[in-house]
Amino acid sequence: MNSHQEEQCCFRVDQRLSINSELCTVKFIGYIPNWPSELAIGIEWDHILKGKNNGVLKDLQIFKSNYYIVTSDSEIKTGCSFIKYKKLVSSSSAYNVKVGIDFYSALIDKYTEKTQLDTSNIKFGNKTVLNYGFDKLIEINSNFKKLPTISLNNELVSNVDNIKTLSNQDLQSLLLPNLNILDLSNNLFSSLDQIIDILSLTPNLPTLDLSGNRFVLFPSNGNLKHKITTVINLTLSNNLLFFGNLLFILNNFTGLNLLNLSENYISVNFLSNLIKPDINPFSNIKSLNLSNNNINQLPWFLFKAFPNLSILNLSNNKIILSAPNSGNKDIDINNVDIYNSLVDLNLSSNLISEWFELDIINWFFNNLNHLKINDNPLTINFKQNFLIKNKIMNNKDFEIEKKFIDEIFINIIFRFDSNLKKLNGSDININEKKNADYYFISKFKQLYNDHIKRNTKFNDNYIFSDFGLKRWDFLIDEYNLYPYLSEYKNVQFKNKAINNFNIENNENTLTKDLIQLRIKFHLNDKIYKINNFQIFTNITNILKFKSLILKKFNLINILQYYEIKIFYWIGNKFYEIESNESLKSINDYNFKNGDIIEVFTNFIY
Repeated sequence: MNSHQEEQCCFRVDQRLSINSELCTVKFIGYIPNWPSELAIGIEWDHILKGKNNGVLKDLQIFKSNYYIVTSDSEIKTGCSFIKYKKLVSSSSAYNVKVGIDFYSALIDKYTEKTQLDTSNIKFGNKTVLNYGFDKLIEINSNFKKLPTISLNNELVSNVDNIKTLSNQDLQSLLLPNLNILDLSNNLFSSLDQIIDILSLTPNLPTLDLSGNRFVLFPSNGNLKHKITTVINLTLSNNLLFFGNLLFILNNFTGLNLLNLSENYISVNFLSNLIKPDINPFSNIKSLNLSNNNINQLPWFLFKAFPNLSILNLSNNKIILSAPNSGNKDIDINNVDIYNSLVDLNLSSNLISEWFELDIINWFFNNLNHLKINDNPLTINFKQNFLIKNKIMNNKDFEIEKKFIDEIFINIIFRFDSNLKKLNGSDININEKKNADYYFISKFKQLYNDHIKRNTKFNDNYIFSDFGLKRWDFLIDEYNLYPYLSEYKNVQFKNKAINNFNIENNENTLTKDLIQLRIKFHLNDKIYKINNFQIFTNITNILKFKSLILKKFNLINILQYYEIKIFYWIGNKFYEIESNESLKSINDYNFKNGDIIEVFTNFIY
């Protein structure tokens, strides 16, 4: 495009437009092979699925799509269109084209009754503002000053016209000092300079949403004289961000605590450019949202760039977990960086498929409280195997879904230390954590027995990787597994290598804590009996014991309606197990084969 072509056109390159309510950016003005004698406008749509090309026609690149510039993905074939200029500007055209309006015009349109306005012409700076008198504008703005929240989502805002021409006195009259939340999402901004101008009117603003804009122009000043310290919560979702714009934000919005960069096609390479020797760590940021991007591995370098990061959302990416420097065969896992600041990690809807990937999370994030990991191949495959194992054809049944959730919940949390308090949004209480440990130990012993007797393979979800050593050591000490793992402390076992467990081939150790009890269950004046109730005494607590009994009688659903009391006999004396003993091990009661346990129920609901 030459200057003559732009002069005969009412649009300009990089101008933001709304065409039939779809936001877009002008990327080209000129002539194309398809229409050699008619002026064409090249459009890049905000929605990538709109449009039939990517700026290329007949193998000729007319303009380079920002989708390609940001992603380097040559497979992106949509997002752009060419439209004849005459069709865009014709009054009889099917295209409804709108250009941007200034901030105060949008504010008045949305928050002021039209009956309150006069029609006298007067200038705002050097420009007429919607025919409102400046005195009237100040009067209107006196009401705006009280607003704590302003939402101008999808209002075609593109600028604050001529604000730099105002005197300090006039500028002071237009300030919005009480504004706490400003939503400018899905508008027609093309440069962060325009945002800086608006922020000069909001001196105390903490929360700003700029989602759905396209900052195709780089800021005119790389480093602001006065840094923006008031904004602490910034949302830049679906902005197709260039690295230069992001770096400008990080360097000049120095008060940020929460930063949302979701839906921006961000890759690991893009993020790695943030780590430069001459760039100081972004130590204020505590919450970072990188969901719905193109990240294929955990960006470990982020934790150095953001040393105080406590909340990280990486959901809906393509992440396969591997440890930092995992390509280094000589890595010493006991001498790696541990990231203690992170307490909340969202890895849902990624490509995590192996159980040892959970060990990596537990190893490197010592203080992790909340983990989301649902909708990964690991959980999806587990569900499929669960349905097959239980011969379930219809997985829409609520009870089946609940049972699956309970089982995957247990299989995940036993791999984590006690600091994990929430999984996939559900709280983990002490009893659930203990029961998960008991579940693992019982499964491990069962698998061990099968391995010894029939040389069967251990399931991957009951084997810890190198990064599970810390957790595995705890389980050995806590539940006295040494008889099963002789000289374990001297063994450095590798991922999924069962032979390196150095298991002692002694079947007697398997059964020494397994006993058979006789159960008498009293319910509604009836007595139900089991004469051969088997239980591992050293890995089962009273709470788990109650649950196992109820499951044995298919009465697990009554637990919420009844108070359950357990009594046992020693000689001729009858003793009650108190309710405050629910976490005590069965082993503490010295039960022997054939002892009678009586369970009484009391309806409470």
